[in-house]
This record gives sequence, structure tokens and C-alpha cells, in this order.
Amino acid sequence: MSGPKVIRIVTREEIIAICQGLLARLDAAIASWTRIGERNRTISAPDIEATAARRDALRALLAKDRFKELQAQVDQEIAYLKGDTQARLEKAASAAAEAARTTRRAANTARFVLEALDKGGAAVPPDLRRRLHAAASGGNGGDSAVNEAFGLLSAAIVTVGVTKEQIDLARALGAGGPSLSLEEWLRLNNAAGDDKDTDRVEKEIAALRMRAGPGVAEIFAHRVRALHSEPLPTKRHLLADSLLVDLAATVKREEAQGVLVEELAALRAELGLLSSVAARELCGMIDAGLAMPGVPDASSLVKRAANLLAAEMRERAVASRRRAVLQGLASLGYEVSEGMATAWVKDGKVILRRAASPGYGVEITNGAAAERLQVRAVNFGGRDDARDRDMETIWCGEFERLRQIVAKSGGEVSIEKATAAGATPLKTVEGYEGYLAAVEPAAPERSLQAR
Repeated sequence: MSGPKVIRIVTREEIIAICQGLLARLDAAIASWTRIGERNRTISAPDIEATAARRDALRALLAKDRFKELQAQVDQEIAYLKGDTQARLEKAASAAAEAARTTRRAANTARFVLEALDKGGAAVPPDLRRRLHAAASGGNGGDSAVNEAFGLLSAAIVTVGVTKEQIDLARALGAGGPSLSLEEWLRLNNAAGDDKDTDRVEKEIAALRMRAGPGVAEIFAHRVRALHSEPLPTKRHLLADSLLVDLAATVKREEAQGVLVEELAALRAELGLLSSVAARELCGMIDAGLAMPGVPDASSLVKRAANLLAAEMRERAVASRRRAVLQGLASLGYEVSEGMATAWVKDGKVILRRAASPGYGVEITNGAAAERLQVRAVNFGGRDDARDRDMETIWCGEFERLRQIVAKSGGEVSIEKATAAGATPLKTVEGYEGYLAAVEPAAPERSLQAR
């Protein structure tokens, strides 16, 4: 038993709207995961089918009124999709960097072997020379051409650009035994061109291409080519350091933009559930922005979308709370007229008379635009302390019934603050008939039926 209360109410309608918004965000996350995965060939048809199945299972929770479970699992699924996208991109970037490294080393080997043949005076067939040139330019088939070319070196070990010790070792290996293997010869001559700086750059370039597409990565193409062609290790190291710094800045900028674009797409999905003119107009602007390269003004659109969504969702939630309270009290025997919802919006409070006890009623305040309401029993004149306490006791029981009505529909009413019954005198409201006339000035009072 208690007096005035501060309560927080969440309606079924509000919870469903929240769940629908989360499912819309999930659809946007799946679309992003699919788009990035298909562009980089990191996902397969079974992956897509499994993701769709998980989404359908989550949608089924809404139909079963398992709202809390749905909210928790949707958040987990969105987080999973983001992490899975990143993991797949990192794996693909590593594979792309390894492929680039293999191609580069094959080109270096073909070029070095061709130079060695020419300096050693070996006769190179035209077709082999053509294939070596193609391999040196990054073409396919380099391994067979290099192996064939190395056979021409068996008659005379080529030692251009190596130390005396390396020459002596090569001759020792070749005298009275099998010829030097290609792998040994490459190691002695460093023809593979192993370079950790270049490897790091290639990995970052691959990661940037996977995340932002080839257009952004292409702006570094000429610098990468200059790095590959630089023969001096010291200068190559400096070029790599400078390139890595610029790459890091670009990656950071693209990642921030990517987060903005993903959030914009998620907000667009939620706004698409609303029917207001403002929401439809903003959806059109967002669609136009998302269709443009780089999504210009993404930050501004995110702010506008977030503000509009919050305002409209808040307005819908407040309206649903008013309906739930008024319908619940109407079912408990309080006189609820059609104009009271409007008066509540206008005045920030509403006063309802108890039909069975016309001298008493209930006042609800501070709830026109907030989650929290203050509810209290009131009298309409003729104070009687004993009777007032009785009515507070009756109201306390009716309030519990109101909580049960809201809970039965899937909502929740929680008490955040309560004053003991009798701790404060019952509030007196004068001129209730005039209040009713102001609420419904042009029509007779009509009771709302509980739904």
C-alpha cells in the first residue's frame, strides 16, 4: 500500500517497435557482410544460406513474443557479422599479399636468370627468351621458363655480382658432382629478392583493396612500382616507411568512413519502417548518398537520421504509453473520455474520475514526453482523512491490477519511487467538471473501451 508513485512504463507496442528496428539493422548488417564478401570472394553460397537461416530464426522469436531473447541475439549476430567480415578480409588480404609476393619473386628470378645468361654468353632460344621476358613482367609460366633457362647455365656456373667465397663454393659444388640446384643458385645470388619492407607494403595494399575496393588502393600503384624497382636496400627501406605511413593514414580514414556508411545504412533500414513524410524524404536522400562513391556528407546524414529516428520513436512510444494507461484505467472503471489523450499531450497531465467513487480519482503527470510518470490518487473536494486513506488503499490495489493488464499484453510497469500511504495529504482538485468541459468542449463525454 502506498501513496504517490513515480513509475516507468514500457508497452508491448514499444517493445515490438524496438525489436523491428533491431531486425532492420540486422538486415543492413547482412547486406554489408554479403556485399563485401561477394566483392572479395570471401563467402560462398552455403555461408549466405546459413546467415539467412539465422536471420529467419531470429525473426521467428518476434512472432513468439520472445522479445528479450531476440534483442540479445540480434546484437550478438550483428557483432558476429562484423567480426566475421574482418576475419575473412584479413585472411583474404594475407593470401593476396602472398600471391603478390610469389609473383614478384618469380619476376625477379626470371629477370636475374636472363641477365645471368646474357652476361655468361649463353645462347638463349627466342621462345625461351620471350617466356623469360613475360615472366619478368609478372606473367604466368615463369617457373617452367626459369627451370629450362637454368639448364643452360650447367655448362658454366654464372657468378655475376657475387663474392669470391660464393664463387669458390659454387665451383666446389659443381666439381666432380651434381650441378648446383636452382634453389642453391638463387640463394647464392639472392635472385628471389626477399624484402620484408616490400612484403609489409604488399600486405597493407591488399588489406586496403579488400576493404575499400581497387580504386582507393590504385592511388598508391606508382609508389609500389617504384618500391619494387628500387635496387638499393637502404633507399627501398625509406620508400617503404614513407609508403606505410601514408597507407596507415588512408586505412584509418577508410575504416572510419566504413563505420559511418554502415551506421547510415542501418539507420536507413530503421527509418524505412516509419511512414512519416520526413522519414520518407530522408530515406530518399540517404539512398542517393549511398549510391555515390565515397558517400559524401555521410556524417551529416547519420546525425540527421539518428535525430529523426529518435524523435519519431520517442513520439510513438509516448503515444503508446498514454494509450496503455488510459485503456487500462478505463477497464478498471475510471471515466476516460476521447479528449483526454489530447489534453494529456497539451497539459502534461490528465485527471480521471473513479466512476464508483465520484469524489475521487487519479492524476497522472510529467509523462507527456518521458518514460517516467507520477501517478497519485486525488479527491475533488470535501476532505475526509479516513476516507482519503481508504481511497489510497483502493488505488494501490487498482494500480497493481493496472500493472497486470499492461504485463498481460507484453509490457511492463515498474515503480521507481513510492511514498507511504498517508505520508502526504491527498491532493485536492477543484473544479473537475470545468476540467471535463475544457477537455471535451464540443462533445459529450464518451468512455474509451479497453482493447
